[in-house]
Amino acid sequence: MFIEILSFIFLCGGFFFLLVALLGMLRLPDVLTRMHAMSKCDTLGAGLILLGLFLLQPELTEKVKIVLVIFLIAVINPVVTHLIARIVYSRRQRYNLKINWTVDDSFHTSNNNGSEGHDGY
Repeated sequence: MFIEILSFIFLCGGFFFLLVALLGMLRLPDVLTRMHAMSKCDTLGAGLILLGLFLLQPELTEKVKIVLVIFLIAVINPVVTHLIARIVYSRRQRYNLKINWTVDDSFHTSNNNGSEGHDGY
């Protein structure tokens, strides 16, 4: 009985974070902030839902599959989000982003040999 209650708490927490991600997609103003809300809440929400499902599975093979999926989501989602953010940032004029940095922006400034900076792609 305790396992079912704990699983229910994890499932509700996961659905809560996915709902917060949905609200972030609807309410936030630009691409980068929407992507930030989605990536953080999506990773945590999916992880909590899968953890709740992990507790309900009786067989070891199913538990191993769920752990593998949790690991892959935890590793791949931040990497892909970072890649998309770099692409959006490098093309920020197309998306009408007004980004004011308080620190030096070395991503788009000239490097030591005087040539223009590039986005690495």
